[in-house]
Amino acid sequence: MRAFVLSGGGTLGAWQVGQLRALFEAGIVPDLVVGTSVGAMNAAAVAGEPTIEGVRKLEATWLRARRQDILPPWGWHRVSALYRKALYPSLGLRALVESCVPYARIEEAAIPLRVVATSLETGEERVLSSGPAVDAVLASTAIPGVYPPVTIGGERLVDGGIVDNIPVGPAVDAGADEVVVLAASSRCPPPARLRHLHDILLYSAALMLRPTTDDLAKCFAASARVVVLPSSCPVAVGPFDFSRTEELIAAGREQASAFLASAEVAP
Repeated sequence: MRAFVLSGGGTLGAWQVGQLRALFEAGIVPDLVVGTSVGAMNAAAVAGEPTIEGVRKLEATWLRARRQDILPPWGWHRVSALYRKALYPSLGLRALVESCVPYARIEEAAIPLRVVATSLETGEERVLSSGPAVDAVLASTAIPGVYPPVTIGGERLVDGGIVDNIPVGPAVDAGADEVVVLAASSRCPPPARLRHLHDILLYSAALMLRPTTDDLAKCFAASARVVVLPSSCPVAVGPFDFSRTEELIAAGREQASAFLASAEVAP
């Protein structure tokens, strides 16, 4: 069983879209997809339509996305968020997720899907394999303080990257013996402008959730073969900056294609 594991990484999730294009073009397809944070959204889209056409639709959604779609303009009224649960509502993010997930429940996906979130009640990892798909992805992408928690089964859930930003473990637990990791880059320089409170908070959250691929293959060597696609950053981009999406997709596709041409990953 081959699993694709998609990490968190904000708008660097566009890099994963390019990697997905390269994988499907090489005839390398998943039997299972596992995602956390933005990787959960990409994984859910692939689980719904695990074909090159499905990846093209996901790419089109990314190219249409804009910062203002998921983060309303900042204003002094946001100070009242201190007395609520988050700086921003998740209505725009929900609309984006709904455009990527063409099924109601996780178990209705074309291939098995696992969505990773963090329990605010216990601080533990939650791996969601059934239930409302959009709510699960919203929970996995709910950066604490930025978006409100999502309650599922009476439990408040937030961003899965807090406890498991590269969820290889859940993939192995689900039976995968080959894991392809699509990690949004952790080596990007900071964006040039970090002047406002919310920009600093968002970028700091992205740093805390940045993926680390070191020693993944060694950690799971006894259970599965782990292949980590190359992840470097060609541009300085903030966690909610969609202005370089096309460039990120193209670069992710190019680097992954070059890697797959020499790697031992069979279709």
